Amino acid sequence: MTLFAASLAGVALLVGLAWALGFRGSPRLADEGEARALADTALYGFRADAVTLDPDRGGATLTGDGRRVRIDAMGDRWVVREA
Repeated sequence: MTLFAASLAGVALLVGLAWALGFRGSPRLADEGEARALADTALYGFRADAVTLDPDRGGATLTGDGRRVRIDAMGDRWVVREA
């Protein structure tokens, strides 16, 4: 039983450390400018005409140049893909 309690305490300590270091959840887009910059960086030459942020700012849909681009959070990074 003591080994179980020590293991449980160790796991709780690691969870607390991860939380304290900032590993708390998915990233959020600050504004439309950040979404435009991410799309421009990932897709060379893409210029967005319209940007629609998700209500929770966990993603965005951009349109421009006859293309539609989707930005989504995956872990602590952004995934940019043509939709």
